[in-house]
Amino acid sequence: MIYESTSDKPKMTEQDYIDKYTKQCVLIRGSQNWHKGTGIKIESHQLKEKISMNGCKSCSSKNVLVTAAQRRVHMFSGDIYWDFELFCKDCSRYAQRSYSENKCIRKIT
Repeated sequence: MIYESTSDKPKMTEQDYIDKYTKQCVLIRGSQNWHKGTGIKIESHQLKEKISMNGCKSCSSKNVLVTAAQRRVHMFSGDIYWDFELFCKDCSRYAQRSYSENKCIRKIT
């Protein structure tokens, strides 16, 4: 299932991300490995082949920067989860998208 929202401020990264980060995209390791930074074009992002990223949800512009993204596979179920946030350079809004793939586990008897 895909969840989408838009906002005037970032939700998946820090409010001061432009001042906090010195690079467009850096890997932050933790319980979930996030890629965060000042913003990088989708076609240059490390996760572009693993996450279905697209343009702005507010104005449909392709002139966007990825400010935060993460993807993981659950170690027991194999379910895939990802989240990302885009900043639109045309309408100055943020778009957030999250995906969760919940497979039905069948008990084998």
